[in-house]
Amino acid sequence: MTNKHLNQNDGNQETRTKIPYFFQFNSFRFFAAILVLVGHAESIREGSGAFNLHQIDFFKNGQHAVTFFFVLSGFLITYLLLKEKNSSQNVNVKSFYWKRIVRIWPLYFLLVFIGIAVQPFIIHYLNLTYKMPYSLEETGVLFITFLPGFVTYYFGNHLLEPLWSIGVEEWFYLIWGPFMKYVSKNLWMWILLLLLAKLLLNFLSSYQFFPPVVTYLIRMMRFEAMFIGGLMACTFFTSGKNQTQLSNFRLITFLISSIWLLIIVFNGTFFNGVLMRLGIIDKSLNAFICALFFALFVWSIAWKNKRNIILESKLFVFLGEISFGIYMYHLLVVTLVWSLLKQLQINPVFTTILYHFFGITLTIGIATLSKKYIENPVLKFKNRFS
Repeated sequence: MTNKHLNQNDGNQETRTKIPYFFQFNSFRFFAAILVLVGHAESIREGSGAFNLHQIDFFKNGQHAVTFFFVLSGFLITYLLLKEKNSSQNVNVKSFYWKRIVRIWPLYFLLVFIGIAVQPFIIHYLNLTYKMPYSLEETGVLFITFLPGFVTYYFGNHLLEPLWSIGVEEWFYLIWGPFMKYVSKNLWMWILLLLLAKLLLNFLSSYQFFPPVVTYLIRMMRFEAMFIGGLMACTFFTSGKNQTQLSNFRLITFLISSIWLLIIVFNGTFFNGVLMRLGIIDKSLNAFICALFFALFVWSIAWKNKRNIILESKLFVFLGEISFGIYMYHLLVVTLVWSLLKQLQINPVFTTILYHFFGITLTIGIATLSKKYIENPVLKFKNRFS
């Protein structure tokens, strides 16, 4: 990284419209992916009736981590499109779609192939007790159309369950490229209207206003988190000239959102208890509040955009770069690790240490190989339509 990148964001509006790289975002991606991994790992043990740590709040952050991914995606994608539109007075939708395809499709469809075609042979070869809940004929169309969430809806929990969020992001990207291209005036207002419309749908779905399958679709398509991220990107990109007040607000926002982040990660029960005392018990509204705090945190980090000696170390930058692979492969890995470990019948504490050690290290190892030999070769073609 060159020196000019280290001081990109000196507080004036011009530099905020030309940032090539946001420091610390990659590291937070990695932390979010690990929270999903350990959460699923303990859910698997809980489901099998074995000793588990799922009662500890730290191991209940999977949904929060996914919400963070959605917020961060909305922020970054909106910022990049605003930056492109600011420099060229246009958004190249074909290039936008192509970059999303080469980044997501290879790993997505590889996982679909492994989960549907390869997984049954592994289960049979290792004589595992896991049973496939669906077949290719039953779910192929849902995976191809990026609606894997409906596989869970119709067939229950399965090893490709994390793909639901990838499907949500793909549908969001499908509408967001043209939206950003053709909406020029009052962009923040239009995003706010979309956010309010989605929240209204969430509200109506809470009172069984729609058929169950439509309710599930509304709740699954958590565009509100991406809209909030996009709204904060607009605010960041076009923030006013009074830098003193903005700096003070950023500091307050960072402190409040950071404290909240620590509470939600390590003591989410307390946060949920506060919401319940306020009469806020709807899950989608809880997710919206989480997304709002995540967006404030992302905004405050982006506004400062300073290099952190730990979070921007080579190790964390690398782990952030393979976080997509960690998220995609983790459930297959931890399920296999647990299937093998539970047969040993050893001390629960020792089992827990081995379980998470091998679950995390094997997932990181597979994600590393995937990044080098599958994702990077394809990413070389990302600028084909630029």
